[in-house]
Amino acid sequence: MLKKNIWIAVLVLLVVVLFGLNSGLTASKPKVLKLAHVNNTTQPIHLTCEKLAELVAERTNNRIQINVFPAGQLGSNAEIFQGVKFGTIEMGVIPPPGLSDIAPGYAIFDAGYVFRDVEHFKKVVDGPIGRELAADLIKKGGIRVLGVEYLGTRHLTTKNKLVKRPEDLAGMKIRAVEFPIYVAVINAMGGTATPVAFQELFGALQSGIVDGQENPTPSIWSAKMYEVQKYLMLTGHIMAGLTLSINERVYQGLSKEDRGILEQATTEAIAYGEKLLLAEEQELLQSLKEKGMIVVGPEEGLQVERFKQKVIEQVLPKFESKWGKGLYERIQEVK
Repeated sequence: MLKKNIWIAVLVLLVVVLFGLNSGLTASKPKVLKLAHVNNTTQPIHLTCEKLAELVAERTNNRIQINVFPAGQLGSNAEIFQGVKFGTIEMGVIPPPGLSDIAPGYAIFDAGYVFRDVEHFKKVVDGPIGRELAADLIKKGGIRVLGVEYLGTRHLTTKNKLVKRPEDLAGMKIRAVEFPIYVAVINAMGGTATPVAFQELFGALQSGIVDGQENPTPSIWSAKMYEVQKYLMLTGHIMAGLTLSINERVYQGLSKEDRGILEQATTEAIAYGEKLLLAEEQELLQSLKEKGMIVVGPEEGLQVERFKQKVIEQVLPKFESKWGKGLYERIQEVK
């Protein structure tokens, strides 16, 4: 009887020890969040994501680990958006227009000549207007924007014709992104918008299917467009951004302390990525000149205000019903 009681005691002790060990392992198990985007690993936005993962892991003592999936590993922009919306992907880098079906105000980001410069862009996206759009997105779609990173400014290039004013684009086929608002911007600037997929753009420029295109300088450089385009006009017609977003249920599932860490780390990571991008934009402009491109700005007679006037007159009234009356004016009032 004594021996039996001893064995029972030993078994109970083993159960207690194993339960304790298992509880300790469970308590220390990190929360892993997937962060997906479609950009390649050399672009500043990817380095932003990597910096965010590093800061969060360090400041939470690995309670939260962010695994970054670049280059469309988890799908297209639309698929990442759906994943974040339903929580199958916890976090994602989503272009603002991709959020506009839920929160229509985000559609204004690609309207053309909305932002005066990078400083104005940041004041809008980080200020009251940006917070209002973010709150609308949480309410209607269950997605929280943690921050918006400046992606670059889009400029016009042409194969063999110098363009200084809208009239110079008459009859020229200019490649446009396959979205109605991009087509409208190019048409308003004076060209004939011709949608072409980016992966087909170099060939289209080379063969003359299109006479020109518009993109930020990093894209112009990476696609080697300097080989088939002679002129680069600094029209600056669209200033693009990308959101770092998280599923709202996932966000609310974090402790208050960890939510604060995530938000602060996002702010710092975005500042890090934007610093890299701004430096890259300047460096690549010089590199494009060295490759033989002729860069044309206001100093060389580029009539940016004429292009701006045309876009404001033609594009804004056409799409204002999408993002809401008065939003453009409010953005212009931000100082």
